[in-house]
Amino acid sequence: MSIIDDFGSPQESAISALRSPWLKMLRQHRAIAVIRTDSMDLSLQLAKVAIEAGMGLVEITWNSGQPQETIAHLRHQ
Repeated sequence: MSIIDDFGSPQESAISALRSPWLKMLRQHRAIAVIRTDSMDLSLQLAKVAIEAGMGLVEITWNSGQPQETIAHLRHQ
């Protein structure tokens, strides 16, 4: 597989991205639980339920209430 830019040269960053650990996880889990709410408490509750239900990947959107704090809290659980 080769990704070619306008000048005809391979895009090494694009090729290495195809091999990244993130994409390997995405291929393994095949789905992402996307959480978008105004409430940090509700985001935490929804993430907990998604994880308990077997979701291996959870996304907290940046337009949710307190996304950085929510993500930090989930990382430390």
